[in-house]
Amino acid sequence: MLNLTKPEITEKVKLSLTKRGVPSPKACNVKAFLDVSGSFKDEWEDGIVAKLFSRVLGTASSFDDDGDVPLYLFHNSVMERGIVNFKNLPDSPSQFAQWLWKAAGTFQWGGTKFAPIFRALLPTEQVVNTGGFFGMFGKKQVVQAQSMVEAAADPMVVYILTDGDADDYSEARSLAKQLEDKRIYVMFVNVSQMATCARRLSDEFDHVGHIYFPNLDRVSDEEIIGALMTEEFLRWRDKY
Repeated sequence: MLNLTKPEITEKVKLSLTKRGVPSPKACNVKAFLDVSGSFKDEWEDGIVAKLFSRVLGTASSFDDDGDVPLYLFHNSVMERGIVNFKNLPDSPSQFAQWLWKAAGTFQWGGTKFAPIFRALLPTEQVVNTGGFFGMFGKKQVVQAQSMVEAAADPMVVYILTDGDADDYSEARSLAKQLEDKRIYVMFVNVSQMATCARRLSDEFDHVGHIYFPNLDRVSDEEIIGALMTEEFLRWRDKY
């Protein structure tokens, strides 16, 4: 059930950190990717995605540098849905769920692939002309645009909310490896079915985490919030 307002979530985040003797992590940029694959449809309709995302946003608000979180949706590809800020979202749990459903729009119910997410975080190459008559006879040069992380002042945490497995492990692994030196931590937040691909990536890379909730209704808010602040993530953040 969606049973907490925004102020209550914020308070539980503070209590969770205090109980563990953990100060708020250093400032980070935060991005969120929400799964809109067909297997996740029931969780969207039941409000489970809204419940989990509100806890993620509330937790992230304790260390995000400005509170603005770019929101992306994904299934076989990725689409940006704009900026969300926990402070500006509806207080009512039901209104929050309605807002999130509207934000998802029509980009829904495809397959599940993780590689497009990692690719979106990496620099992109562009071919540009360096001179000549209207650029026609000049030399062509490949330039690399900054990645999302390199363009930001602070390290970045990326939350990926998903319900199951992806069929592109090899490609996702290759791209995840390229992020090792990019000051980025990717946290898979997995409900319902086990996302084996995400777990394998987490086992292999220190900058990839995976937490799994088989049944979110059986997990307390304190447990959800506490799980989002893993020891691995806190160690990663202390490096920068």
